[in-house]
Amino acid sequence: MVQATFFWLCCSGIDWIFMLLALGVGVVLGILLMVPSLIGHSLTAMQSRRKIAQLEYKPSRKKGKQINVF
Repeated sequence: MVQATFFWLCCSGIDWIFMLLALGVGVVLGILLMVPSLIGHSLTAMQSRRKIAQLEYKPSRKKGKQINVF
């Protein structure tokens, strides 16, 4: 049995329960901190794909003679 105090909250319990609780809180905080970065990278990738599609769709503006291979 261990006793943990967090600010004004005091509780006692088995040590492995506190360890699992700390691990769970760490995982949740890590995911929440990664979300803004993932959204930003997704938006950047979407804009890049859209720009590539636009550039591939535009006909070339080269002026000059066309050479037929046949």
